[in-house]
Amino acid sequence: MKKKENISDNIQGTTKENPFIVPDGYFENFSGRLQQRISGREKIGKGHAIYRFRPRIAWAVSIAAVFIIGISVYKFLIQSPKNTELNKADISAYLQEQAYSLDENTLYDEDQSFEEDLTEGAKSDTLD
Repeated sequence: MKKKENISDNIQGTTKENPFIVPDGYFENFSGRLQQRISGREKIGKGHAIYRFRPRIAWAVSIAAVFIIGISVYKFLIQSPKNTELNKADISAYLQEQAYSLDENTLYDEDQSFEEDLTEGAKSDTLD
């Protein structure tokens, strides 16, 4: 109820006249100014060809973008390598090549350095 009373108090202080005012002579010169603005726009619009071709350029760019994205998806997702796992023959061939390149001295030296690393690590663990 208080809101209705406040609204009625605000309305009572207002008048019913139009608050918007039109300048004197506005409508007498209106048609001339409108024709002048329209003729000015026609001159600018006809002079530049890019305004006429702008929608066509936008369509061409969007079609090219879709085409490039489609080719990228096809190339990277569909044509990916099919067999990425190593088969047993490749693994055994690799191991045989590596086995022939090692001799007994190399294996012995590697074994000795591994044992030394283990003993040094065990000593440092006990010292901490």
